[in-house]
Amino acid sequence: QSYGGYWLLLAQSYYDNGDFSQCLDAIRTCEGMNTRIFRKDYQLAKVLPSVISAAEAIYTGAEYADVATHYTQMLLDNTDHNDWALRYYAAQVYIDLFAQTDDASHLKTAYDIILDNVNYLVGEQQSLNAAYLAPVQKTTVPKDATKGEKKQIENANKALEEIRKTELPPVCEPLRLN
Repeated sequence: QSYGGYWLLLAQSYYDNGDFSQCLDAIRTCEGMNTRIFRKDYQLAKVLPSVISAAEAIYTGAEYADVATHYTQMLLDNTDHNDWALRYYAAQVYIDLFAQTDDASHLKTAYDIILDNVNYLVGEQQSLNAAYLAPVQKTTVPKDATKGEKKQIENANKALEEIRKTELPPVCEPLRLN
């Protein structure tokens, strides 16, 4: 693991132990190392919600808004669209910042993040819809199956058909949440 990984682990450990100022010091040290090799640092993105929460515990007002904005943008810069949960968290931070500062740009940023999440997650819902609308996928009975195995597979296929008659369409929970 790289030195940056060490500082990320240290920052997370400090946060987990309630030492919020040390958590922030560790992440600042990690930032100062500038060990970036790839475009996105997914390990950093996983630690940043803890860093933002630590900042909220220590700072107030404009100071918190500055720190939270910095680390939330860093979170967005280090996530992809499939990291919808982290991006959702970032949107929630911006909504909280709007509530604290009354700065409408935070609300606009939160809206844009959620819109991107929804646009990504619509594809997930469409996949679920296609699977629901497709015929039931029955298990084929192998030629060398015993009588008991054949009966078991047939009963499983009948059960799948019965379930399909009464089941509701699936809902992509992340999409509903966003």
